[in-house]
Order: sequence, then structure tokens, then C-alpha cells
Amino acid sequence: MICSLSGALRGLRHSLSPLVQSLRRPAHTSAYHWLSGNGNSYGGQSRWQYTPDGTVFHSPGSRPSSQAVSDTHFDFSPYQCVGFDLDNTLCQYRVRPLMEMAYSQCLVPHLIERFEFPGDVFLDMDDGSGLCARGIVLDAPRGNLLKLRHDGAVLRATHGSRPLTREEVIDAYGTHSAPSAARDLALSVTDPPCGRLRTFRDFFDAPAVLAAASLVDAVDAGRLPGADYATVCAAAQSGLRHMYDREKFAQDQDGFFSRLRADTTAIAHPCSPAVLELLRQLRRDGKLLFLVTSSHVDYARHMAELALGADWFQFFDVVVTYACKPRFFTGRAPFLSVDSYDREGAVVSAEALRPGRVYSQGSWADLYSFLRRETATEHPMCVYIGDNLAYDVHPTRVYTRSHALAVCEELEAEHGVRCSSGQPTSLRHSTVWGSMLREGEHDTLWGAVVRRARACVPRLDYLASRPD
Repeated sequence: MICSLSGALRGLRHSLSPLVQSLRRPAHTSAYHWLSGNGNSYGGQSRWQYTPDGTVFHSPGSRPSSQAVSDTHFDFSPYQCVGFDLDNTLCQYRVRPLMEMAYSQCLVPHLIERFEFPGDVFLDMDDGSGLCARGIVLDAPRGNLLKLRHDGAVLRATHGSRPLTREEVIDAYGTHSAPSAARDLALSVTDPPCGRLRTFRDFFDAPAVLAAASLVDAVDAGRLPGADYATVCAAAQSGLRHMYDREKFAQDQDGFFSRLRADTTAIAHPCSPAVLELLRQLRRDGKLLFLVTSSHVDYARHMAELALGADWFQFFDVVVTYACKPRFFTGRAPFLSVDSYDREGAVVSAEALRPGRVYSQGSWADLYSFLRRETATEHPMCVYIGDNLAYDVHPTRVYTRSHALAVCEELEAEHGVRCSSGQPTSLRHSTVWGSMLREGEHDTLWGAVVRRARACVPRLDYLASRPD
């Protein structure tokens, strides 16, 4: 279980050095700005803010005098263009039911059928839900799951489902050097080399953390003769790819998408009236609104109708589906037209992009050309709002002229804040991993990413309503 990281991973550090240096630059602010509005459409005075010691929220009237935290607000007025992600941003999922369905009804049955794993080796979601979290890194050859500090050191780790002691962590990874390769990989805009390390970046991925941990435990218990950690972890990852294959939504085969279509409201919420009014207010104020989602057009349409209503498209000047983030922000893939049957069609040049259309794939560079043309501004100010810290927030900040606003639902579970509008999170605070963003006095890897965003909210309602 204890061995050094491969030379291939060390080589990756050189190719990703610009990205790594971007995280090492000083943050633009001395404290996280976890914001909520004051109930006046948007941009109002913040009631809640994360304190510099990273422990609690305080209201202006109750924070200790020793905490030098100024009142802040998120002001949309400098921006001509406001962009949104869809899943877990505009469309808020019931995270706990989502993960239970994905794990118990889809991923585990597939792994049992496809790889003939014994069914009783898999932990129940009730017993292992504390392992399921965003931002965890899988070290497949060792069968370890890792929580990383901002500088790459391992803060917490498990071997399978068993938490490692601090001494075991240091024996395996040291205190600083080797894990920085894992840190580079966690924010890589390319696929992991040889599948050695893998980051579970969102709530759709999180059930595979529990599946991988269960299979590692089974290897250690001698339940899977001839199998090693890397093999069983690769099986868990392949289960994710099978479950979320974009063609399966249209085919309506038995699996994740068919279950979602049968009862979508069981795992997702419509937007609150406050969020809908926020979008309307932004449009009344002359903002150009765009939607960029990595979901395929048919799934995106289905979830957008649930979140925003049958006339969901009225909120946006342009919609981009199957954007393949983070490549969307870094590459130059062409836009494709989308017909009335949600089929991809001909290539569309940047000059031919038109408002009121849905497109597929594409790139930020070409979308920004469209935004320049529509706003008649050489360098329009843009802010993009999304939940995936590696695929939305980080590349927006590093590779575009735009600002990023992070959505981090974990804040409600970790700190017990509530908003007067919308549905509270069903997510539970992880007893295994602790905070996604902080560990004692240190930022986690993801806390460092969020610190460089313009702001962070648990969900969009906090931009439109006052917390209770």
C-alpha cells in the first residue's frame, strides 16, 4: 500500500506549471466572502460572511469584535453578461436521494452484473454516506482516498473505508512533496494519466467513492481473489461512465436516466420564486444572460423545464449544451447547431452565432466573440456562476477574462445556515472528511480555489433572499 508516486505524475507537474502557479499567487481577498442578499432582488448588503478563522458564519450584529470582517455584497452592476451552470446551480438536486438512487439502484447493480462482484461486499449508503463527498482524490494503486491541503499535503485519508492514522498518512505520502502531484492532477484540465489518480468532483461522482472503498475492503478481506486495488477502482470508475453515458437519456434504457425521468421531482427542486425573480431582474437591468452546461441537450432541456418552467429559454440570450467543461474554457472546439429533435448538426462559426438559439459543444473564445458583438463592447465584463470547482470556477478564473462565483451547497450542511427561500440542502456534513474547504487553520485544495472566486454562496437563493 505504501509506495512512491510514479515518474509519470512528476512529469505532469511540469506540463501543468502555469495552472499550479495560479493557485500559489496571493488571493485577492483576506477572507472568504460567503454571501447572501438582503431580499432586494440582488446585490444587497450581506448578512452572512465566513470569518477569517474559517469556523462559523456571523451576522453584522453578532460577530465578535475580534473578527475583522467587513460587511460585503455581491454587486452585479459592473457586469454586462452573467452566465450560469445548470446542474447543482440553477437546478438544485436533493443530494441525498440523488446519491442513494445512483449508488443503490444503478451503480452497485451494474458492478455486480458486469464484474460479478458479490453483492454483500458493498456498504449500504446509510452506513457509508460519510465517505461520499465532493473533491476527494482516489489513489487507485494504493486503494486510498485523500483529502488534500491547498499546498498538496494530505490532510485526511482512508484505505478503503478505514480512516488512516496521521502516522500512516505520513508514512505513505510524507508531509509536502509527493502529494503535490496529486494536487496538480486534481485540477488538471486533461484526463488522468493511466488512471492512477482520480478526483470525484461533483455529487454525481460521489457515490463511486463508496463503491471504490467497498471494493478495496473486499480485496483486503480476500473476497475478490486475484483482484488488486487498481483493478477494482477502475471498475468503479467505469460504472460511472456507463451510468451517465449521454446516449442513455434518449434511449430511456433501464438505469439512472430512466429512474430520473420517472420521478424527477424526487431528486431535484424547481427554482424558488426568488431565484426566478433574480433572473428577471437581471434581464430588466439589461444583462445578457447565458447558460453553459456540460449536460447533453435532451437532459439539459428536461432539467431546465423542471427548474425554470416550460418557458425556461426566455431567461437566456443563448444556451450552450454538452460544453465538455473544462475544455470549453481552454480549447477551441467548434459550436454545433441543435435541431428541434435535440440532434447535433452542422458546425457554426463564431460569426454565425445568434441570440435565441441552443448550441452544442463550442468554446469560451467563440462565445466571448458573440458576447462582444451582442453588447457592442470590446471587453464586456462577465461573471460565470457554477458549482464544480475544478470545471467551472477554476478554469473561468484562470483561462478567461471573466469572474467566477462559486456555489457550494456544503456550507449549509457544515454551518447550519438557512435561507428564507428555496429548499434547504439534504446533504449531510461528512463525519469522515470534515469541511470541504477548511481543515483547522488551513485551506483545503478546494478552499484555495474558492478563495480566488469573487464570492461563494450555498445556492442561488442566497443572492436573492435573506437567511433566516
